[in-house]
Amino acid sequence: FGGAISATDLQNAQSKFFARAFVRYGFIKRLQAELGAGVGKLAGSNEKDGTRYETQIAPVDLRLLFSPYQYDSWNLYLYGGIGALYYSYLQKTGNSNVDPAKSDGWAGVVPAGLGLQFRISDAVVFETSAGYNYSLGERLDAVATGKKDAYWNFLLGLTATGENLDADPDGDGLSNWQEYTGVDGDSLMIFDKFDDGVVVGKINILTSDDLNPIDIA
Repeated sequence: FGGAISATDLQNAQSKFFARAFVRYGFIKRLQAELGAGVGKLAGSNEKDGTRYETQIAPVDLRLLFSPYQYDSWNLYLYGGIGALYYSYLQKTGNSNVDPAKSDGWAGVVPAGLGLQFRISDAVVFETSAGYNYSLGERLDAVATGKKDAYWNFLLGLTATGENLDADPDGDGLSNWQEYTGVDGDSLMIFDKFDDGVVVGKINILTSDDLNPIDIA
């Protein structure tokens, strides 16, 4: 949960509620894909007559997250992506020049920003992020001037996550992956199946995909 601040043609932007949910998947080291959707509001006013606008927004986007540094207790990441933004006018300013009959629409959106994660447990992290969202449309404030609109957003929340296989939380010099696969002679894998005579293991009974074949016997 967090807030959004518009960056449109109209001044006197106001901070409004914004929330976002997402799922992530790490496909290579330090790089993750994220699919997310949010909901919030943008608001501001026309300084000439003091009238206000308020627009409901609901962005859906696909992002790539890059983590240049990864530590056991915290993580910094940068992100960028592309998506679509649904908007609906709740209130228009006196200088609105869009079709009076038009109450909503869609626009492309390009989000970019950074975030910080702090590990609370192996399965939960506290996360904060901030970013700039460049709209490919010019009517988020119901005023079309030829200049593209945008908005800033900031978020705080808890994220459920899988275990970091490169981390070493117990400080014994072996990563989680090494301990799972039995490098220390005591594998934490559980038996799954035989594959061409090789025992295949997995982390737990809920794991959907088999890990690399390893001899856990």
